[in-house]
This record gives sequence, C-alpha cells and structure tokens, in this order.
Amino acid sequence: MAKKVKVTLNLRGVYELRLSPEVSAICETVARNKIFNKLPDGQYEISAPVPARGQRRAHISIRTASAEAYQDNLDNNTLLKAMGGR
Repeated sequence: MAKKVKVTLNLRGVYELRLSPEVSAICETVARNKIFNKLPDGQYEISAPVPARGQRRAHISIRTASAEAYQDNLDNNTLLKAMGGR
C-alpha cells in the first residue's frame, strides 16, 4: 500500500499569487478571449483595476462604454449572454 502524502499550503504565498500581476494578466486574457470578443466593437470596455486594500484576488471588469450599449444591455442582456447565460 502506498504512503499517504500530506500537503500543506503556504497561505501567504497563495494570497500573494492571487493578487499578482501575472494572475491578473491571465484573468484579463481569459475575459478578453471568452467574453469581450463576443461583444459589439466599441460599445464595451474592459479593465483590470488595481486591487484595493483588503481584496483577496484580482478582478476584471467589463462594462458598457456608451448610453446605447447600456440600453442594449438592459433590453437584451448582452453581457449575460456573452458570458454564456440565458
């Protein structure tokens, strides 16, 4: 029978990794390729805000860039549909 292996995570390292610029860049790439590219050109914007104090992970934001896009999103759930929702 094989020996059991016990793994202990370095929690400080995990927190630092979740806030690192590399992870933020990976998240932005995934958001851009899977969501942002499905949206109409010029009507939406993507941003990766600098993590605020107390945040535990990187965030990516996709939002409307114009009043027309805002109304389109209200009427048709454009952002939700781009993310694979109903």
